[in-house]
Amino acid sequence: IKKTGKKQIQFLREEFNIEISDLSDTLPTLQRPKITIREEYIFMVLLFPVEDKNSLSISTAKVDLFIFKDMFVLMHDEDLEPLQILRESIEHYAEENGPARFTPQQLVPWILLDLYGYCMPISNRVANAIDQLEEIIFSQNLGNRTVVKTLFDIEREVVDFRKIMRSHTMIMDKLATV
Repeated sequence: IKKTGKKQIQFLREEFNIEISDLSDTLPTLQRPKITIREEYIFMVLLFPVEDKNSLSISTAKVDLFIFKDMFVLMHDEDLEPLQILRESIEHYAEENGPARFTPQQLVPWILLDLYGYCMPISNRVANAIDQLEEIIFSQNLGNRTVVKTLFDIEREVVDFRKIMRSHTMIMDKLATV
């Protein structure tokens, strides 16, 4: 489900009997990642970095996931490339083979790996920027305003990236015990 709103929440409440407190967490407000284990489903809120290709700044995209025994519901408000590719792959598969019959146990790990893999180019770009800056610092005057501004920009990107990704360890550890 893309662009969560009242209509989508009402549908999920009626169709799948999802707890109101979990559904309210799907509304487009930035929050901390979490995992809630209920008898009927597992609910996860995950945050992923999204890079603005023009400014190269990093923002946050929220992905909500309800995992039931035989199905899952994925909700997001951003155009995360791995989720677009997943949708296109499933549509292509359905066109050639009929409706896809994947289980949550098959798809959820694949989705999570793709989302984590999506983060690596961002991390690599920041690491390359640090390397380039280091070269500039050691070959030029340290008082150069451009160098100082670049240093602060890179520091902000590193901090933003780490904040977004840090909490995933706890969520994945808890999920692995289910």
